[in-house]
Amino acid sequence: MDRFVSNFTLRLDSKGRVSIPGWYRSVLARGGFEGLYCYPALDRPAIDAGGSALMAEIESRARKMKLGALFVLTTRTSQWFIERGFHTATVDDLPKQKQALYNYQRKSQVYRKKL
Repeated sequence: MDRFVSNFTLRLDSKGRVSIPGWYRSVLARGGFEGLYCYPALDRPAIDAGGSALMAEIESRARKMKLGALFVLTTRTSQWFIERGFHTATVDDLPKQKQALYNYQRKSQVYRKKL
Protein backbone atom coordinates (compact mmCIF):
# COMPACT_ATOMS: atom_id res chain seq x y z
CA MET A 1 0.00 0.00 0.00
CA ASP A 2 1.38 3.42 -0.94
CA ARG A 3 1.59 5.59 2.10
CA PHE A 4 1.96 9.27 2.51
CA VAL A 5 2.21 10.54 6.03
CA SER A 6 2.19 14.22 6.81
CA ASN A 7 0.45 16.86 8.84
CA PHE A 8 -1.31 19.83 7.35
CA THR A 9 -2.94 22.82 8.91
CA LEU A 10 -5.18 24.10 6.18
CA ARG A 11 -8.00 26.53 5.96
CA LEU A 12 -11.26 25.94 4.21
CA ASP A 13 -12.11 28.02 1.19
CA SER A 14 -15.37 29.95 0.89
CA LYS A 15 -17.14 26.75 -0.27
CA GLY A 16 -15.83 24.69 2.66
CA ARG A 17 -13.18 22.85 0.61
CA VAL A 18 -9.58 22.00 1.39
CA SER A 19 -7.01 22.05 -1.40
CA ILE A 20 -5.13 18.75 -1.69
CA PRO A 21 -1.55 19.16 -2.97
CA GLY A 22 -0.86 17.65 -6.42
CA TRP A 23 1.90 15.34 -5.18
CA TYR A 24 -0.56 13.81 -2.71
CA ARG A 25 -3.26 13.45 -5.37
CA SER A 26 -0.77 11.50 -7.50
CA VAL A 27 -0.41 8.91 -4.71
CA LEU A 28 -4.21 8.68 -4.45
CA ALA A 29 -4.56 8.26 -8.23
CA ARG A 30 -2.46 5.07 -8.12
CA GLY A 31 -5.38 3.51 -6.24
CA GLY A 32 -7.85 4.56 -8.94
CA PHE A 33 -9.61 7.19 -6.83
CA GLU A 34 -8.37 10.74 -6.40
CA GLY A 35 -10.71 11.53 -3.54
CA LEU A 36 -10.16 11.10 0.16
CA TYR A 37 -11.88 9.10 2.85
CA CYS A 38 -11.97 11.31 5.92
CA TYR A 39 -12.78 10.29 9.45
CA PRO A 40 -12.15 11.60 12.98
CA ALA A 41 -8.72 10.67 14.30
CA LEU A 42 -8.89 8.27 17.21
CA ASP A 43 -5.97 9.71 19.14
CA ARG A 44 -6.16 13.49 18.69
CA PRO A 45 -8.54 16.30 17.71
CA ALA A 46 -7.92 16.02 13.98
CA ILE A 47 -9.17 14.40 10.80
CA ASP A 48 -7.35 11.44 9.26
CA ALA A 49 -7.68 10.77 5.54
CA GLY A 50 -6.54 8.39 2.82
CA GLY A 51 -7.41 6.88 -0.55
CA SER A 52 -8.59 3.51 -1.88
CA ALA A 53 -5.76 1.58 -0.22
CA LEU A 54 -6.92 2.93 3.14
CA MET A 55 -10.46 1.68 2.54
CA ALA A 56 -9.14 -1.76 1.56
CA GLU A 57 -7.02 -1.85 4.72
CA ILE A 58 -9.99 -0.86 6.89
CA GLU A 59 -12.09 -3.66 5.37
CA SER A 60 -9.28 -6.18 5.85
CA ARG A 61 -8.83 -5.26 9.51
CA ALA A 62 -12.57 -5.34 10.12
CA ARG A 63 -12.76 -8.87 8.71
CA LYS A 64 -9.84 -10.00 10.89
CA MET A 65 -11.68 -8.53 13.89
CA LYS A 66 -14.72 -10.55 12.78
CA LEU A 67 -16.91 -7.46 12.59
CA GLY A 68 -20.20 -8.11 10.86
CA ALA A 69 -20.40 -4.87 8.91
CA LEU A 70 -18.92 -1.48 8.17
CA PHE A 71 -21.00 1.68 8.32
CA VAL A 72 -20.39 4.98 6.57
CA LEU A 73 -22.17 8.29 6.85
CA THR A 74 -22.00 10.65 3.91
CA THR A 75 -23.70 13.80 2.71
CA ARG A 76 -22.31 13.78 -0.85
CA THR A 77 -20.72 10.54 -2.01
CA SER A 78 -23.55 8.02 -1.80
CA GLN A 79 -23.09 6.64 -5.31
CA TRP A 80 -19.38 5.99 -4.73
CA PHE A 81 -20.10 3.83 -1.67
CA ILE A 82 -22.95 2.02 -3.42
CA GLU A 83 -20.54 1.13 -6.25
CA ARG A 84 -18.26 -0.43 -3.62
CA GLY A 85 -20.84 -2.72 -2.08
CA PHE A 86 -22.49 -0.54 0.55
CA HIS A 87 -26.28 -0.55 0.86
CA THR A 88 -28.71 1.99 2.22
CA ALA A 89 -29.25 1.70 5.96
CA THR A 90 -30.93 3.79 8.64
CA VAL A 91 -29.81 5.45 11.84
CA ASP A 92 -31.58 2.60 13.68
CA ASP A 93 -29.19 0.12 11.98
CA LEU A 94 -26.15 1.80 13.54
CA PRO A 95 -24.68 0.37 16.76
CA LYS A 96 -26.56 1.82 19.74
CA GLN A 97 -23.65 3.93 20.97
CA LYS A 98 -23.33 5.51 17.50
CA GLN A 99 -27.05 6.17 17.18
CA ALA A 100 -26.82 8.55 20.13
CA LEU A 101 -24.09 10.52 18.33
CA TYR A 102 -25.91 10.90 15.00
CA ASN A 103 -26.36 14.57 14.05
CA TYR A 104 -29.79 14.91 12.43
CA GLN A 105 -29.02 18.48 11.29
CA ARG A 106 -26.32 17.20 8.91
CA LYS A 107 -28.82 14.83 7.25
CA SER A 108 -26.08 12.28 6.53
CA GLN A 109 -27.06 9.18 4.60
CA VAL A 110 -26.22 5.92 6.37
CA TYR A 111 -24.75 3.00 4.40
CA ARG A 112 -23.77 -0.48 5.51
CA LYS A 113 -21.51 -3.09 3.98
CA LYS A 114 -21.79 -6.65 5.29
CA LEU A 115 -18.45 -8.36 5.70
